[in-house]
Amino acid sequence: MIPPSLVRPYFPVRTTASFCLVLGILAFLGLSHSLPVTVPSVTAPYVHTTGKRSDVVCGAASWEDVVAFFLLNYFAHAATIRHFPGDSTPTQFWWTACALFLPFAGVWRACQSIANARPFEKDPLERAKYAGALCTAECPPPTSSSTELHGCQLKGELANSNASEGDGFVRCAIRILDSPIGERTVGRITEKIHGATASAVLTVVPPFVKVLPNSETTRVRLSCSNGLLKSAAAVVQLLFACLTLYRTKGGQVEMYGYAAFGLTVIPYAIMSILNLTANLLTPEYPMLFMVQSDGMRIRQLGYSKPQFDGIVGTIVPENARTDNSGFYDTISARDILRKQGKCQGMVQIPEDYVEDQSDGELEVLVLGSFGRHETTPTFDRTQRIRNLVAIAIGIAALVIPYVLIAIFSHGFETGTESTTLQRGFVMSWLVVGQVFGAISGWLGHSDSTVGNIFYDYELGTKEGYFSLLLLVAVIAPAVGGFVVVGLMIKQFGSCVLV
Repeated sequence: MIPPSLVRPYFPVRTTASFCLVLGILAFLGLSHSLPVTVPSVTAPYVHTTGKRSDVVCGAASWEDVVAFFLLNYFAHAATIRHFPGDSTPTQFWWTACALFLPFAGVWRACQSIANARPFEKDPLERAKYAGALCTAECPPPTSSSTELHGCQLKGELANSNASEGDGFVRCAIRILDSPIGERTVGRITEKIHGATASAVLTVVPPFVKVLPNSETTRVRLSCSNGLLKSAAAVVQLLFACLTLYRTKGGQVEMYGYAAFGLTVIPYAIMSILNLTANLLTPEYPMLFMVQSDGMRIRQLGYSKPQFDGIVGTIVPENARTDNSGFYDTISARDILRKQGKCQGMVQIPEDYVEDQSDGELEVLVLGSFGRHETTPTFDRTQRIRNLVAIAIGIAALVIPYVLIAIFSHGFETGTESTTLQRGFVMSWLVVGQVFGAISGWLGHSDSTVGNIFYDYELGTKEGYFSLLLLVAVIAPAVGGFVVVGLMIKQFGSCVLV
């Protein structure tokens, strides 16, 4: 089984249901312990005359107050998180739960969507490509035991020193080109793919690669969503977060300082703004769509039946309109050796090869990944600016909560009644969420098979126990934060200005 990534962790239905049940129980316990009890002796509102809240009239907080606070400030944010193209249903449930407990879990997803946004692009294939919703098959990579080289190009002169052994094989250099930057392997288990595919390895098409529809007369239509419901949820959450912060002024901060329960909505509000921006700029795709490439065509060789069905476009080969000489789907090879970073071997020169004496010594270029591809000339310059803007937005999102908390709490004052336990849970809740979000982006930005700390291990193994302990350690500050927030609401009461 291919290990998935931290960004796209694999959880089967049974495991997902178990995690959701555990997280639900933890959330319910935190909420139930924080619900206020009925106080029969309080039959009318009372006025605080202690200087701390002399301008408000407060009563005992009802359970409706606590539930409304949790639903409108925490749960509403979880509905706004971005999903990558092709995310399976268990993966979506997992990341929604992560967004509930750890608001910054989706910071990388939002920033990546903002960096690759093309809101004014009219071509559906281009929009899908920039969103990361197009994939194609890889060429089989060469090994020391390979008898064929796939997706390669012959260049150079047949020198006398490269004498043939009588069977058409010539010794020459073999240069394997690097894969395009930003290429990512598709997880067959964690991602949904449109159409039927063979067992070939699929990769996501980088945004700088040119893609055209299969037919110039037929307009491609790809299923996508503009995330209107998520945008509406983000707006609702932001409105109530602003109301909560407004009510935080005065007695609440004086009592609890920077641990005030109203200030815990700040990271959720900031991430809702990021998710709202990402949802408005970049559509979500329910699955990945395949496009034709050299790698896909090579994988089809030797099969009478189509190995790929549902192809929506074609990668434009490099110099396809001017020069296609020297490219071959397959070249026979043997005795491939690697020495000091260089590769040599015996290759069989095709009969139709026309040597170009200006190209120097004969060599074989293995194009790698999905084969020939034409790139957008101005992509690097424009995308670099977009990436810098997205990185700046992500860093600002991580820093702004501390700035706002410092402003509201008058320089991180502890307050008159906050405890060490309350301050510890509230701040660890914020910090752990930020660390988790940063790690998920750092480990999973280029390869979906790297860095999954919540892999589906059996509980009877060391990895399984470690994964379970790590899950508890990551979720524990949030659960503790829910409990102390509910208890603070219960202690502070429900207040109105007079």
